[in-house]
Amino acid sequence: MGAQTASVWPAEQHPTRWEAVDAHQVLSISAIERFRTALMHGEGDAVSHNAASLDLDSCLATPIAEAGSRPYTYPLIPLYGLQALLSDNEHAALCLEYCDTFGTHVYVNEISPEGIAARLNPPYLQLALNCISSAFSDSQAKTQEASSYAFPEHLFQAGSHIWLVMMEVDRRETRSARAVIAIIRRIRMTDDSPSAYTASSVSERHLVGKSVLLCYVLLIDTIHALQSNTAPNYSISELSFCMPQSGYPFQMINGALLHGQAIPNDLGNREDALALSIALLSNIIQTHKMYFGPLSVHIRPDPWNPYRPLTWRSELTNTVAVFNSALARWESHFLQKADHDVLALHYFTKLYLMVPSIAEFPSLARGDAIRSVQLAEQMVIPDEAWETAWDVFEHVDLAIKVKEYRISIWLPEIIFLSAVIVWRSHSNNGHRRRYGGLRSLVMYQNFLLRLPWPCCREMAAVLDLLSGSEEMTFPTYLSPHLPRRPPRT
Repeated sequence: MGAQTASVWPAEQHPTRWEAVDAHQVLSISAIERFRTALMHGEGDAVSHNAASLDLDSCLATPIAEAGSRPYTYPLIPLYGLQALLSDNEHAALCLEYCDTFGTHVYVNEISPEGIAARLNPPYLQLALNCISSAFSDSQAKTQEASSYAFPEHLFQAGSHIWLVMMEVDRRETRSARAVIAIIRRIRMTDDSPSAYTASSVSERHLVGKSVLLCYVLLIDTIHALQSNTAPNYSISELSFCMPQSGYPFQMINGALLHGQAIPNDLGNREDALALSIALLSNIIQTHKMYFGPLSVHIRPDPWNPYRPLTWRSELTNTVAVFNSALARWESHFLQKADHDVLALHYFTKLYLMVPSIAEFPSLARGDAIRSVQLAEQMVIPDEAWETAWDVFEHVDLAIKVKEYRISIWLPEIIFLSAVIVWRSHSNNGHRRRYGGLRSLVMYQNFLLRLPWPCCREMAAVLDLLSGSEEMTFPTYLSPHLPRRPPRT
């Protein structure tokens, strides 16, 4: 029997302490060029039998795929068919517009616009920045597209595919647990660090207070849940970070707000107030969607004894009372100090608690006729909700006059849904002649047209149709100002 040769199959190797060092060493230029050449080869029958081979030379010796077949193999196939990316001048113009507009958005302004727009950043991060800027800019590349969303969608897809390819081609960082731990420690998410507003120096300010990133993620998740009429992904009770302005633990302040305990007087009037308002709205949406929403649809409204314990109606009443008390405490603490865009979100949270079926309105056009009639019959709008919708209107009127507040991402959704509440109240209740009747929707329509997001034009068109309709009809509407939620895996 001949001597056994050493196997080169990775599963049969004996790991050593030097493997991590070897894995993170920079490859030679010749190896990188050979690897690039191998990626450019096709996936025809001539190379299929060498797909699992560890011999790079054997792959390079195979013929390149013909022009009619797939030109690339994975992971380069996501890059096939992408349109031409932006030129340097277009990229610089969009970066400048980002710094002047969305770079001043609440929570985002804690991240240095100059740093995030740096040319040394990875290309997928640059494309993400350009995608946001192009959504509300009037760039030449955008005006050449047929749709308002075609150009931002192209940039979003390009950045997503480039990120995927980079992660697949070079997995050294994704395999390193030390890199993940270093990132978490670097942005100080797990530390009870002081707020960036109380930092003693500029260098310290860049190291602390990074919990604003989590606040912004929570904001995006809540607006997604509101737009898609689903439960939020994040549970408020499981989030742990510091208040972005005052530095208090978030769970301590949020618990005090919900349970009637004392709240510190030095809470911030914008970032802290917005974080608590977002948490309340997220809790209300999650409570109705996950606990009481399915019950209220499938259980008949039989006679109800309010003194019978542990029924879903009793629990719903108690939960709504807790949220109403928390909203009242928020209002007593921040009403005279918070900014108008934050106050508009607060009044919309009160509106959602009064009319939890408000998020069903956009789905009326997507469902069948029977489902639409059932939803219309269940949508009982009290007079107090109608008045609260006009409170949202008043604070939005004051907010859009300030440049930094006009770009707040929650304004389009709450304006549109509040206008729909006004329309529904005028159509079914005794409010036809109050505040101008259905023609008052024109004021909401004008607000939407003054906002920079492209979805506002479609929302304004819907309100224009509703203002001349007395019947229970609803045009097709999908909020496009945020990407659709990816399917759960």
